Amino acid sequence: MSQVLEHVLLANGASPVSAEGITGFDEARLVEALTFYKAIAKASPSGELYWKQSRELYFAGKAAMIIWSPFILDELAGLRDSAPPTINDDPTSTELAAKTGVVTTFAGPSNPDGAAWADIRYFGVTSSADTDAAIEFVKYSLDAGYGETLAIAPEGKFPVRRGDAEDGLKFVKLWSTLPVGVDRKAALSDHYPSEVINQITRRFNEQAALAERLRADTRHLIASAGFCEYFDPLSGEGAGGRAFSWTAAVWLDWASPSAEG
Repeated sequence: MSQVLEHVLLANGASPVSAEGITGFDEARLVEALTFYKAIAKASPSGELYWKQSRELYFAGKAAMIIWSPFILDELAGLRDSAPPTINDDPTSTELAAKTGVVTTFAGPSNPDGAAWADIRYFGVTSSADTDAAIEFVKYSLDAGYGETLAIAPEGKFPVRRGDAEDGLKFVKLWSTLPVGVDRKAALSDHYPSEVINQITRRFNEQAALAERLRADTRHLIASAGFCEYFDPLSGEGAGGRAFSWTAAVWLDWASPSAEG
């Protein structure tokens, strides 16, 4: 459950990395976060606490809340036979989904702005690939085909790219209408109240300024050091290989001055 612990630590601003580099944990923030983590562990049902058990407990109505990946949203709505809600006798019931709220960010006493845990997925292009075709595919997947990319698993793939030049919220609007599920398909907006959908998408809008900063910083790194495999997080120096197609694809589609949103 390391991701859960990391979420708790970040929520209170406890991190070994700061703007100055690797500085170690602030002891007071770390103690506050770990004290909270111990409190929720103590209040949890008995047994080994792990992802499957926590899901089963919540689906059976035996836990008031859980910290879980958004990939739970489709099965919570009764759309996956291998992991059905058991709160009642109907494994396809949407009762629990209708009664469930979502908190995307929580905050600790030392970090009132709060934080959320997330990871961003990237395209990787091998050195032996047809790089021209790969670049075209990446460009399509993040532009005209971005809806299809998100549709692979909308419950766990949120649009980092919020929209395009014509509609700054195009992909955010599209996201909640995409079908989710394994054995049955339905849009998240069909099974979850509008306030739940709004709570999830609200974070996209709040992160617009941060996204633009990330784009500007990435543009500066690539313009300064070239299409490197990766960049040193502290110095910004390019590292690894010096002619990586995935970095070129990021430049063409997102980071260059001529790229659209």
